[in-house]
Amino acid sequence: MAELDNNILVISEPSIRPIKFEVPRVDEDEGGDKQSKAFGTDVPKITINGYDFQDGDIMSFRLSITDELPELAVRMKDSQGAFDMAQYPRDGDAITVYIGSKNEETFKSIHMDFDIVSITSPKKGLPHSERTYSFTGVAKIPKLFTEECRSFDEGSSLEHISQVSSNLGLGVATNIDSSNDEQIRIQAYEKTIDFMRDVVNTSYIKEDAFQTFYIDQYYYFNFIEVNKIFNSKNVKGDDGQDFITSFNVSVSQEKTAEDNDQITSKLYLTNNQSAEGTGNKISQWSLSNDSSRISLQNGYKRILQMYDELEREKLIEFDIESYTSTNLRDTEEPLKGRRDEDHYESHVKHKYIGRQQDYNLQGNVHSNHKYSILNNFQNLKELEKIQLNVELASFNPGLYRYQKLPVIMYNVEPQKVQGAKDAEEVLKEKGAKPEDKAFDFEDKGESDSGQGVALDDFVSGHYIIGGIEYIYKNGERSVRQKLTLLRREWPVLPNSIK
Repeated sequence: MAELDNNILVISEPSIRPIKFEVPRVDEDEGGDKQSKAFGTDVPKITINGYDFQDGDIMSFRLSITDELPELAVRMKDSQGAFDMAQYPRDGDAITVYIGSKNEETFKSIHMDFDIVSITSPKKGLPHSERTYSFTGVAKIPKLFTEECRSFDEGSSLEHISQVSSNLGLGVATNIDSSNDEQIRIQAYEKTIDFMRDVVNTSYIKEDAFQTFYIDQYYYFNFIEVNKIFNSKNVKGDDGQDFITSFNVSVSQEKTAEDNDQITSKLYLTNNQSAEGTGNKISQWSLSNDSSRISLQNGYKRILQMYDELEREKLIEFDIESYTSTNLRDTEEPLKGRRDEDHYESHVKHKYIGRQQDYNLQGNVHSNHKYSILNNFQNLKELEKIQLNVELASFNPGLYRYQKLPVIMYNVEPQKVQGAKDAEEVLKEKGAKPEDKAFDFEDKGESDSGQGVALDDFVSGHYIIGGIEYIYKNGERSVRQKLTLLRREWPVLPNSIK
């Protein structure tokens, strides 16, 4: 397999098939038929036991792709008044969700079944009482929570993940071409999801790698080497990836040769008005900061200690510290304490992991098994320190978790524009070069106030998508998207540079 870098490629297809929807068809001029393009593109479609809820029934909808499994929360009213007659869910029944893609020739629609975790039903007995139901659910993947007892012949983590995924009906997508963690693995009456999590947590690719996983909204098990994505090229301008986006509301009701919803663009997100109405436009954003809490709990570095009876010193120690990107700009730095303090050097945690024998003697784990657990954990925690949370006005089907993309943010308020210009002058005085900026920028005075705009160089940069939420509320024009964006290094405070 070729070097994958920033690309997560499918290596096997899923065999799970969700419950079918009766999709309306529209006639073509030549007598054929095709799927109505408007179906599920602006308002999610939901069915339970063959009972189709109407578009106006959905009060709130949230599909979250932020954890290991897709999760659903939906609140609906029963305008037809017949849901609890025969279709009310029993044990094992599922909610089926469909969100149509405006660019189905390029991007898949979301079509998934969810096991119903909880139902809140309306009170009855009062005349004209509101028939409103609330549901929560988790992706329905048969046998995922079944406790199995089985063994796997010696092989790598990727090979064993592929075997288990195939057994579950999941596809596999990855940016890993090979791993150095061959061993026999045993699932001893353990839930399959727990076994797969353990395989990933103990996986070892190479010295400067760390891994994670999630199951996506298309039934693929994604096995991701994260550091490779951070170290991939930071593209900007004309070098950016070509991309197909769309308007925030479906323009055409049918699929035609000249599709009005197909907009050729570069892959980026921005709050600039030039992207208004498209899937590139950031309508709202905020920063969340847990850096101090995470540093206090995990330290800036961990020292892994183990007893190795084959070594002369017996007590062996390894330093485990979160990695730093190879493409770091001169004006960026990792989140490892204040520049004017030495707390970074002394705030260290220790972890004793017990006895380590030679692989040939121990026989049941690869040589980096215990090291990998701590290395993967420490590096993944680093990504939670500061996160950028953005909301898009449109469902953009081309975005997926652990995709790297440029985010270009602008200051338009006069005081912020002036503050950004002052900070840029300070950086120039201290030797910063034009190439140290996240993106090329030329102020053309395009703001509504006439005061010009300035690049927000603190927030602008290259991010990895850590989570996606699809959101809809009654009365809104279309499905919206929320993204949690991950970044490991952030711009320095100009005045802290000496």
